[in-house]
Order: sequence, then structure tokens, then C-alpha cells
Amino acid sequence: MANETTNQIAAQDKTAIKANIEKMEAAVTDLEAKGADLFSEEIKNLEQKIENAEKELAAKTEETVTTAETEVTSWWDKHKSDIFNYAKIAVLVYIAMRLTM
Repeated sequence: MANETTNQIAAQDKTAIKANIEKMEAAVTDLEAKGADLFSEEIKNLEQKIENAEKELAAKTEETVTTAETEVTSWWDKHKSDIFNYAKIAVLVYIAMRLTM
């Protein structure tokens, strides 16, 4: 459940960042159409903001992947001894049944 909530929050964050990037790219295009030389400073600022937003998006994606990998690894670490014990019990039951036949 915590994993689903984390993934939902991460997906919402990514969607918001992508929407921001699209708005800023549209603003750059609009400023360039109105006069690239007149708005050159604003265009540079927006391009820097776009670059920062893309880095943030990449970081969020990496964070989500790392969290998922950690949760899977920790699940295996917690349950592997139980799984092996169940397998041993199943083998012992099978051997006992074969001996009684």
C-alpha cells in the first residue's frame, strides 16, 4: 500500500513537472515569435528553468526506481528464509509420503 501511494505521489509530481516544462517551452516559442532579440534575457531564463525542471524530473524518476528496487530487495530479504523453510517442509512431506506408500 505504501508503495502504491508513493508511486501515485511520484506520478503526480512527474505530471506537474511535465506540464510546467510544456508551459515554459510554449512561453519560449511565444517570446521568440514576438522578438527573439527583444526578449533574449527572458528566453535564456526560461531555457534555464526548463533545463532545471528536466533535471528534477529525471531525479524524481530515479528516486521512484530506487524506492521500488529497495522495497523489492527488502521484501526478499525478509521472506527468503520463510520460503526456503516451506520448501524444506514440502520436500520432507513428499519423502514421508513416498516412504509410507
